[in-house]
Amino acid sequence: MKKTLWIIGSIVVGLFLAATIFYIVRKQQAVTQPVHRDSQAILSIAIDDLLLDNWKQLIRQSDTRRPSEDSSSRRAWREIFASGLHIPARVYFFSLEDKPATLFSIQRITNHRKWHAFLRRHFSDSILRNDGSFTAMNQHMALYSDEEHVVIALSLKKDAHATVAKKIGQERHTWRPVSDWSNLPYAFNRAHAAYWLTDDRFFVHANATDGNIHILGNWQLDTEVPSPSTVRQVDTGDYALSFRSVLPLKQTPLLPTFLATFSTPSSDSLMASYQNYVDLQVRP
Repeated sequence: MKKTLWIIGSIVVGLFLAATIFYIVRKQQAVTQPVHRDSQAILSIAIDDLLLDNWKQLIRQSDTRRPSEDSSSRRAWREIFASGLHIPARVYFFSLEDKPATLFSIQRITNHRKWHAFLRRHFSDSILRNDGSFTAMNQHMALYSDEEHVVIALSLKKDAHATVAKKIGQERHTWRPVSDWSNLPYAFNRAHAAYWLTDDRFFVHANATDGNIHILGNWQLDTEVPSPSTVRQVDTGDYALSFRSVLPLKQTPLLPTFLATFSTPSSDSLMASYQNYVDLQVRP
């Protein structure tokens, strides 16, 4: 009996050590992921840590989902993991100074057969090319891949900058591992998600556990914060999402860009109209 318990205990300890080593190695490999040397901003999302820290929440959600919703979600995850791309422990995106509304990511291809099969399953054969596969998926997404890597471009605006993605993919001398950025904030590679302007003017990081998101950061403004002349009184309990800011929209360029994708006014018009106050409410 003692021998059996000893064997079972040894197996459990061995599996725990193997899982721990695997987790640590994946985290160390993630920071070798390349970004552009001229990145204006870098976004990181910790896939492994999000799953590990929220596995109970994920199980509860799967229990409350309808079968059709659960099966579609599982199919989507299976497709991603079977795409032939390396799925790192932490995914990094970056933006360039002249393309602030577009996020780029450089990922490694581990299985070319699976990668090309994935593209053909989800996208028209007419946009695939046998030479370096320069591909424009739609107005908000573009891909460029060679034999080893794929450059993914995601844009809020109706221009995913496919030509820029191709240029990034072809100019490998402009790539720089994330670990080479010596001035990265301490929490950048420890939070579940983090966004950092490389000139250190802005940094925000967030952690999500048990259905709650905790956000911290710092922000260097170009101007003094003005006093709003009129502030709308809103019962935030009636809304699924409520956001209020007393900062000029020029200090938050991504916000007017995001709003312009769902409204008639352009981002420039919004920035000119709302100098010192804006609120946003979304009903469920």
